[in-house]
Amino acid sequence: MIERLKASLSELSRFDWIALGVALALLGAILAVILLGDHVGVRVLRLTPQGEAHTTSWITLQFSEDMARDSIGDSLRLEPPVAGTIDWSGSTLIFRPAEALTPGETYTVILEPGAASLSGRTVQHAQRFSFSVRRPQVAYLAPANTAPQNIWIADGPDHARQLTFSEAGVFNFDASPDGARIAYADYNPETDGTDLKLIDSGGGEPRLLLACPDADCTTPTWSPDGTRIAYERITHNTELNLGSSPTRVWLLSLSESGGGTVTSDRPLFSDTQIISSGPVWSPDGSRIAVYDSQAGGILITALASEDLLFIPTRQGSVGAFSPDGAWMVYPDLILAGGGTHTRLSLANLDTRLIEPLYNEAQPFDDERAVWSADGQTLIVARRYQDERYTPGRQLYRVAATTGDSKALLVDPAYYHGFFELDPSGSQIVLQRFRQPGSSAAGNPSEPEIWVYNTGDETLTPIATNAFLPQWVP
Repeated sequence: MIERLKASLSELSRFDWIALGVALALLGAILAVILLGDHVGVRVLRLTPQGEAHTTSWITLQFSEDMARDSIGDSLRLEPPVAGTIDWSGSTLIFRPAEALTPGETYTVILEPGAASLSGRTVQHAQRFSFSVRRPQVAYLAPANTAPQNIWIADGPDHARQLTFSEAGVFNFDASPDGARIAYADYNPETDGTDLKLIDSGGGEPRLLLACPDADCTTPTWSPDGTRIAYERITHNTELNLGSSPTRVWLLSLSESGGGTVTSDRPLFSDTQIISSGPVWSPDGSRIAVYDSQAGGILITALASEDLLFIPTRQGSVGAFSPDGAWMVYPDLILAGGGTHTRLSLANLDTRLIEPLYNEAQPFDDERAVWSADGQTLIVARRYQDERYTPGRQLYRVAATTGDSKALLVDPAYYHGFFELDPSGSQIVLQRFRQPGSSAAGNPSEPEIWVYNTGDETLTPIATNAFLPQWVP
């Protein structure tokens, strides 16, 4: 028998020996897993951000298994400490800072051992990774006085670069909440439509987001979580010879990464009779406010329930949600003394009560309002009609509860128009025009972009012959 076995072994080919070796190796691996049990534990597959982050970046950790979500507890922390909330998407933990991260700061994310998966396996080893926070940039359109206009992005007055190179011109744009991408409207002469495109804020080749043949798709507006874009659409109806349709707001849903894959595209309202424009998202992304030109007011829709709230106003624009989403400040036209002026009103979106921010008899009108980060004050563009009159609007800080105001940026040589706060609430980017006849340097026919620091009250010029400034956080 032994001799027979020896003969059989001698007849095995080289391939047979290799196959036998692989089988024994697999068996050994299986036995090792059984013997080691849970010594490997749950692994962290992906950590973001890496290297550099934006002031509004979220911290994400993707685990190898679905986790018992209440097991994280104090095992996750940041140094220096950052307050925030934790959400989950499958096996991915998402930490959302409560406030903007500090530009120039380096943060270290630490996950201590102990967090458990649903199967009972645990994180066996501490995880640490670090990132630094870049300073917010300013994006704008230029040149203002000639076509085509393109998106430029700047770190300061001497550090501007052209981001898009559209031959037909960019109509408008919006930076994603994390500052990584910019969605913009770009005219396509081949289809006589305006398409929506995406480009990384760091540069690179643009990507088609949504083709709009025989239609103008403009005013892209990102949702707070970066997975949806509300936009305005006008259909030309060329083949039907019916003329262009009124403006309506549509809603794009993107893949989870928000990287440019459209999963759905639909009108915001199922009722085709609603004419809407100027979409504004609530801070939590649950509602969208638009201006309904046919009804003459602001229409706020809850996306989940489709409940509607109507705020009458003749001014023609949408206001701004408070940081907690409970209030909306908006402008309205007031007829008085044979003329008109604009006042600000507050709408309580829970009680649906509306009240003016101040007495109608006040000698000024306010054109635009932006909430401070804490929701206690507003920054408004105001022009007084008494001895404080200036040809252009100036910036004032107004208490949201009392209407008391304090001058913030008053320079009679300039008209102050569109403006926006950075995520920290400490800087304002604004569009200014030099008043004709003033001694200030510059061309009064060309808009300028400036940044105002509310802390040290300094003004920094960013660009001339440019308009529509926006922070890239």
